[in-house]
Amino acid sequence: MASDEVEALARAVLAGAGGAENVASATHCMTRLRLVLCDEGAADEAVVKEIPGVLGAVRQGGQFQVIIGPDVARVSDALESLRATSGQSASVGSAESAAGSAPVAAGVPTKDTPSLHDVDDAGGRSGAADTKLLPLCTARGALELLTASVVPCVDYLGAAAILRGALWLVASCGVGAEQGSVLALLIGLADVSFYLLSVLVAFSAARKLNVSVWPPVGIAAVQAYVFAVAPGSVPGPLGGLPFLERGAGLVFSAVVTAWLCALVERAVAPRVPTVTRSVLAPLAVLTVVGAGMGFVVGPLVMSACGAVSFAVHTVFLCWPVTTALVIGAVWQLVVARGLHWLFTPLLLGELVALGSDPIMLVTVIPQLSQAGIALGAALVASDAARRHQALATTGQALFGKTEPALYGFTLAVPHLQAAANVASGLAAAAAIALGGTFYGVTGGVLGILGTVGPEGAGAPTVAYLAAAAVALICAGVSAAVAFRMRRGVSK
Repeated sequence: MASDEVEALARAVLAGAGGAENVASATHCMTRLRLVLCDEGAADEAVVKEIPGVLGAVRQGGQFQVIIGPDVARVSDALESLRATSGQSASVGSAESAAGSAPVAAGVPTKDTPSLHDVDDAGGRSGAADTKLLPLCTARGALELLTASVVPCVDYLGAAAILRGALWLVASCGVGAEQGSVLALLIGLADVSFYLLSVLVAFSAARKLNVSVWPPVGIAAVQAYVFAVAPGSVPGPLGGLPFLERGAGLVFSAVVTAWLCALVERAVAPRVPTVTRSVLAPLAVLTVVGAGMGFVVGPLVMSACGAVSFAVHTVFLCWPVTTALVIGAVWQLVVARGLHWLFTPLLLGELVALGSDPIMLVTVIPQLSQAGIALGAALVASDAARRHQALATTGQALFGKTEPALYGFTLAVPHLQAAANVASGLAAAAAIALGGTFYGVTGGVLGILGTVGPEGAGAPTVAYLAAAAVALICAGVSAAVAFRMRRGVSK
């Protein structure tokens, strides 16, 4: 998409949302603009859906969400510029680059909220913005902060998993597998990316909260250190900390750590003399939050997340194929509502702790069903433009970007979503029945490398290929029949 097209799209979306003055805040995830509006009635959803370049629009969780696709980051930047030009406080966040501002929600300070370096000598705060850090007492505020903290890390972890899978595959062939080789070094680099999950999330959350990144990163590094060397081998009190025993809560704990650091920093910084603020404020944050996360808040967060993960995995172990069928069938609906960010952090944490996770495999298979829907639409398209759009959407879905397929094709025909859900459930069940598991994060074509383990390709790879065939064929045939029938009725 050309630069002028990006700006025109952002301008049209802003107008459809009720104008710059009606947008209280905005963030974006991998494919959607997420707008919080002052007056939801002022936004015209039907008009926004008809804008060229917009794949759909939904109202969810107190947000007006506009589906853009892979160009969402550029459109978000253009939207920020337009809002700034209109005299609004630019609070558009870049969830993928982790360099934007924080979403305006309960408990989340805005971009205008100063850090400890912006406090004046009199103990007040520079700027007119309200800097009070409220508790994360609303589901919307918590979900926005969690999403904004995790999304920037997912693509990086996906790249690390792809690299690791490819290197494991090469090493299984006996090429450069000896200790000290370049291959071993690169495998270690990819592994470290997973062990540092809590550090990556804490860094991203701190940037979103506009506070100093180092205290939350330092506290989160304790978790990363313990998981890297195994809890039982850590001398002293570190090895006995209860919240370090399971991986499911790593992401949630890192986000809470960053929020507590922001809370303490806001409380301490105005009361510390300027000459000592750069040292004493981080000291207070490290002491208070470090102790709190180690012995109070941390155990509660990790225990709660561990209990949820344990329950889900216990059900899965008892009825693996049935559970895979159900999760695979409903997962795309969960994604469409943005609720997958409540579950993905749990799976990422378990992946760090266990090395692989079959439930992660179940959640990436529905991407193939969406690719099948778009491919089926391309096969029966009556004009070149529609065929080109369907093929481009198929390519995006095969590389993990499914919302263009979901909103551009799947939801365009009644009952086609149900067909995609059935295809996903059957494919997921087939993968688990054949012994599938997953070592990575990214699905689609590159998901093949996520099935390669330390010993190389094996049963998980075969299971994934079989599941891909089931998903693509079932969903593709359903889509081809549905779109052909729709075309016949329209004639």
